[in-house]
Amino acid sequence: MSIPRLLSKSEQVLNYLKSEIDAGRYSVGDRIPSDNELSRDLAISKNTVREAISAMVQQGYFERIQGKGTFVIRKAPAPASAPGAALFLQAQGHVYANQTHELVRALQQAGVLPLVFDLDELREGARARLDENLIAHVLQRGIECLVTTGHPAWLLDYCAKTATPCPRLVIINECMAPPMPNAKYVLVDWAHGTRIGVRHLAGLGHTNILFVIHRNRFSSAGPVESRYDASLRGYREGLAEAGLEGTERVHFFDAPLDTPEERRKIERLLSGPNRPTAVFAYADIHAKHIIDAARAVRLSVPDELAVLGFFNTPWVDMLDVPLSSISIQEDQVARVAAERLVA
Repeated sequence: MSIPRLLSKSEQVLNYLKSEIDAGRYSVGDRIPSDNELSRDLAISKNTVREAISAMVQQGYFERIQGKGTFVIRKAPAPASAPGAALFLQAQGHVYANQTHELVRALQQAGVLPLVFDLDELREGARARLDENLIAHVLQRGIECLVTTGHPAWLLDYCAKTATPCPRLVIINECMAPPMPNAKYVLVDWAHGTRIGVRHLAGLGHTNILFVIHRNRFSSAGPVESRYDASLRGYREGLAEAGLEGTERVHFFDAPLDTPEERRKIERLLSGPNRPTAVFAYADIHAKHIIDAARAVRLSVPDELAVLGFFNTPWVDMLDVPLSSISIQEDQVARVAAERLVA
């Protein structure tokens, strides 16, 4: 089975321009907005806009006239009638690329046209607001349903501000979110993931299990249980189930584990008295840093120190010491989300 190729940004702009012509917003003879205007309105670079317009010129839709602008010379054919879905996701990276591919494949097979936006590229910082012009353009395309990673406060704020009806929603990956009308949830059970991780290590005979987690990376404000809170709860519950209640050891960190200061802290933990015999790292990249620190203090992995990761990223089997890791089954999350959308 082949994995469908995601549309490039220039292809997305090209499809958008064709839909504008088909919707009658641009007629034959009309001058379209300048490259600068389209770049600003779509929150996409001018080079990407120019690439899309050049493709439209080559396909015979547009004509560029020096000193005057770009004009429509042919109307786009009417697209086939099909429902649409917008996917606002972490679309790249070691884990979520597979999830995005699975979502696109499942929706296409169901006759739904997916429009994919990568949240990491659209905004600066995890909590930055999305550009309202982009949201408006998406909703004007007749999108019937929308998939988002995490709580879509940016969408709800826009719909409330503009009195725009909110499309049907499917929210994936995050922990319990505040209930929203018109929404379905496909959630990863982070607590269960850490619980079975501790159960695995305890089953190997380990009683001194260190849990390593970023203090703020996965936290959230308000009454919603975050990944961070759920993972800590699962760690503690796993210890209790194994009869190890009261042996909790957690290394909280705020900076990357590969910084010199954090590296020294980890090395002291691994070489000091009563050192852990197993480390459970919340994220495979942190597990790799644990393995590197263990080697620095001459601990053999896994003979003298067991290391367990989280997310089961594709590269874990390519390390010098293949890493055991808890999977969030992102492909299954994607399939269930697509089923909810189609239903």
